[in-house]
Amino acid sequence: MNVGSQEANAAIDPEIEKAIAKEIGDASSWTPESLASVTYLHVYHARDLDGLRLCPNVKILALTGCDPVSIDTLDHLANLASLTIEHCNITNISGVEVFPLNALRLRFGFIEDVSALLALDNVLNVDVTGNPLTEDSYFSVLPHLQERGVSVTCSAEAEWRLTRRLRMTGLPFVYYEGFGGNRLARPGLTATNRPEADHPLVTPEQLESLLGENPARVADLFR
Repeated sequence: MNVGSQEANAAIDPEIEKAIAKEIGDASSWTPESLASVTYLHVYHARDLDGLRLCPNVKILALTGCDPVSIDTLDHLANLASLTIEHCNITNISGVEVFPLNALRLRFGFIEDVSALLALDNVLNVDVTGNPLTEDSYFSVLPHLQERGVSVTCSAEAEWRLTRRLRMTGLPFVYYEGFGGNRLARPGLTATNRPEADHPLVTPEQLESLLGENPARVADLFR
């Protein structure tokens, strides 16, 4: 690698290194110019996002199953037009309004307040499926975005309410309508190395019953 010390290279999360290498080749050949040429990255399962600073010109970024995720770690991406954060441990999106985004997908996380989306002047598409949104976010912020002409995708009210209830109970799971029926997901890397996979089918009645009788047993559904 020609862009810094061996210590700096070692500090890069291996999953970020893998994502960059997929675009411009092995790290031993990286140069400031080649890193500056990267405009697309898809990072899976990273635990430290600081290495993204090596690629300041990324326009399309996807983070899948990363933990933790903070918008602050992306603040160097001044040209970011499309951002996908899914199956990640993310709770706060304050600061997202600084990006010139036209597409934002925040799927299957622990986000409650999405009022920051109202400050995104150029956004055309928003997806917040599978998050424990507050009532204000669900019933006020999202409709306001739709009134502005933004295409908004979110959980149906039944799934949203159960996801909200999971959050209020202190359980690190989200509930959504997926392939073949309703499913449970566990964002982040605390309980699994692949949070985007192995989502058990659970009926609303089954989940309601567990939450009412013994919430701790919800985790057993993943076994």
